[in-house]
Amino acid sequence: MTKFGQNSRIKFIVTFCLVLSFVMAMAVTTSATQAQAPAGVYTPQRGNPERRAILDAVRPIAERDLGVPVEFVVAEFNVSGDWAFVALNSQRPGGRPIDPNSTPSVQREGEEAIEMFDCCHVEAILRRSQGSWQVIQAGVGATDLWFMDWCQKTLPGLIEIR
Repeated sequence: MTKFGQNSRIKFIVTFCLVLSFVMAMAVTTSATQAQAPAGVYTPQRGNPERRAILDAVRPIAERDLGVPVEFVVAEFNVSGDWAFVALNSQRPGGRPIDPNSTPSVQREGEEAIEMFDCCHVEAILRRSQGSWQVIQAGVGATDLWFMDWCQKTLPGLIEIR
């Protein structure tokens, strides 16, 4: 990973931790008026058809921006009812890293886009509809915490980095 990529990733992690701390503080101060989070948040294990269906729903979005083929390394995988949240790291088959400069996203947007592209993580919010998982919103290489807006729109406990 380049020095720029490492710095960008560190900034992302620090920002995420600060936002998460704020969200947790707000949750503590309002917990008396809110119901307890449902115990139904789980992570489908490897080999589970539901896990494969969710990852396969996210894959075309990742491949559009990162190129083909993409393998995922799961950082976070939460399912509750008909909702799912995943935070994934992308790589090429066999664990080879993805070169950000050769991705379709940078090719489309130009070299200046690399400054706003933190390769190669993917986050996605999904909802099951009529038996199949649909991506509601996703971010590929996002440098912000776009998914934090969904904390209030989805089931409690779904969007948590444990």
